[in-house]
Amino acid sequence: YELLGDSEARYRHLVQNSPDLVWSIDADARFSFVSDTCERLTGWRPEDLLGKHFGALVHESSQDVAEIDWTAGMTAEFQEVRGRLNLLHRDGRAIPAEFSAFGTLDDEGRFAGANGSVRDMSERDRLERELRESEERYRFLVENSPDVVFATDDTGNFTYLSDTIE
Repeated sequence: YELLGDSEARYRHLVQNSPDLVWSIDADARFSFVSDTCERLTGWRPEDLLGKHFGALVHESSQDVAEIDWTAGMTAEFQEVRGRLNLLHRDGRAIPAEFSAFGTLDDEGRFAGANGSVRDMSERDRLERELRESEERYRFLVENSPDVVFATDDTGNFTYLSDTIE
């Protein structure tokens, strides 16, 4: 019993302190568990969501994800579903997120529930956007420079020459 208690305490600590939101839904797609990370990420307390359909945490910009019956195509006992969506923050704003879900079937092959995690992608999306903008600025400068812009590899061969070379 002591080993089991220690194991459960470690598991609970990992789930409740994960940077990702950990969740479970029942056969009706209603939350049966939501980790404490939910409040930090979305402003919703776990108890605000328990018993509600998982769509309650999906922003209107991603409603198509909440309305799809992704359980209908499940045929394997444990089936993974991954995707991107926008979560609904309590203040109404969208939070870009990536989810991973594992659905389970009952003995008759019907959807029995799922569990998974959701990761906040806000920082990654911001960095990717800034990188694209930086590349666009660089491309504009190179394409509009009156000078020849070039790059070489470590052996001195040209790997890039701007159109100004003409």
